[in-house]
Amino acid sequence: ILLLQESLNKDMQMQIIGSAHRESYLASITDGMTGLYNRRHMTQILKQVKPPYSVAMLDIDDFKEINDTYGHRFGDRIIRYIASNLVGHVRSSDYVFRYGGDEFVVIFPGCPPENAKTVVEKIAHLLKQHSLEYEDKTVPVTFSGGVYYVETPQDADIILDRVDNPLYKSKKEGKDRVAIFALDP
Repeated sequence: ILLLQESLNKDMQMQIIGSAHRESYLASITDGMTGLYNRRHMTQILKQVKPPYSVAMLDIDDFKEINDTYGHRFGDRIIRYIASNLVGHVRSSDYVFRYGGDEFVVIFPGCPPENAKTVVEKIAHLLKQHSLEYEDKTVPVTFSGGVYYVETPQDADIILDRVDNPLYKSKKEGKDRVAIFALDP
């Protein structure tokens, strides 16, 4: 009986250890606030996904002012709101990441940049239609975005630099818009 009990205890311990390893692994690749994949995992996925694919980077417009006006808890609510909408409106084959603070990245495998831009614009439109309420005030939620099309294998840093370019262009041209990367002639 003691040997059977010892064997059962070891099996239970192994299950607990396996579960702890899985939880630890999931914690290492996800963002605690949103449940999205994190930046670290994004870098790994960019090494694994095969071209062609589009990458979109999104940045919440005027996020510092939102935090300063309504508080960080409301800012966190906006981040979760956008994360939920991104996951809810992309294909199951797409990857959604919280890149940092108020930035998100979406990888669209096998998707041309115009189609990725259209998806991101539709999500932006939905966010504007269903803005969040703070006390009795409607707070518009918008973001700016950039899209880069990856046709050949590239280093993650190059991809992120290139998708940052049209994002910056969108911010500079008035925010609440999405631009596609284009090489200067």
